[in-house]
Amino acid sequence: MLNMIRPVAPLFVVLALSACGAVQNPFSQAEPAAAPAPSAPLDATDGALEAQEPSTVLQRQENTPNATPASGLIGETVVALGDPVQPGFWLKTPLVTAEQNGILERAGGATVQVTLLPLGGPATGGSQISLAAMRSLNIGLTELVTLKVYSN
Repeated sequence: MLNMIRPVAPLFVVLALSACGAVQNPFSQAEPAAAPAPSAPLDATDGALEAQEPSTVLQRQENTPNATPASGLIGETVVALGDPVQPGFWLKTPLVTAEQNGILERAGGATVQVTLLPLGGPATGGSQISLAAMRSLNIGLTELVTLKVYSN
């Protein structure tokens, strides 16, 4: 019986793969479908997240103050990308217990105005930053950066 299955086994493999679309059916006369065109140009560093970014250049300029923060320093925190589809300029951090306005400062002096949102956990834990705020501070999507957090 094994000798009878062995000659037709490759045919079963080809038919099975063509049924799932992994391999084009050699017996079909239909032309392959064209690949869909991308809906928006993708940046090599940001990929699909850049296409979803709701902030505009004007919003980034409005949220980037020219002066050093005048209010008190709340603390420093390591930031990572938060929910990329949640719009706006925000930082979820354990450094605050209530929503408030604030300013983030990166080493080198780059700053951005954000809404500070409470994030449960120890005050020494990390924070989550919005995609728009990350882009304003020129932070890469996979970077972990320490920022100074000021109340405003």
